[in-house]
Amino acid sequence: MTRAPSTAAPAVATERLRDALQAMLTPRQIMALSRRPATYYSSFRMEELGVLLEDGTSLDVIFKDLSPGALLHDARRCKPAFLLDPRREIAVYRDLLRPHGFGPPLLGAVEEAAAGVYWLFLEKVDGAPLWQVGDPSISRAAAAWAAGMHARLC
Repeated sequence: MTRAPSTAAPAVATERLRDALQAMLTPRQIMALSRRPATYYSSFRMEELGVLLEDGTSLDVIFKDLSPGALLHDARRCKPAFLLDPRREIAVYRDLLRPHGFGPPLLGAVEEAAAGVYWLFLEKVDGAPLWQVGDPSISRAAAAWAAGMHARLC
């Protein structure tokens, strides 16, 4: 992951984003929604959303825009074409990881092929990125966990 540029402007209207997220959280009502560019990103534009629900519950959400236009310039130059299908990442979270309890909690996704809109909403998980942890035993433990996950899923 790379540190996100601080000048990244929202490309999705807040009202549209809120409506999509509200549909995933119904019957709970969203009372407030804040957004900012994610601290880190990979190949696509990402945002951190703060969601306040009517019962006072706060959710920290990662919004990843997998739409073709949201692919960042560096990724556009180096990512192989077969990895550019936005449905692929959504399917991994929804169909592979979630049924087995792996990965961050998936709140939902938006797939509107005709409009070229592909969004992923995940609950943000607290913790430091692995690359920021200096203890090699933690990296080894994470690798062992990932190997076990692959063994169970493949």
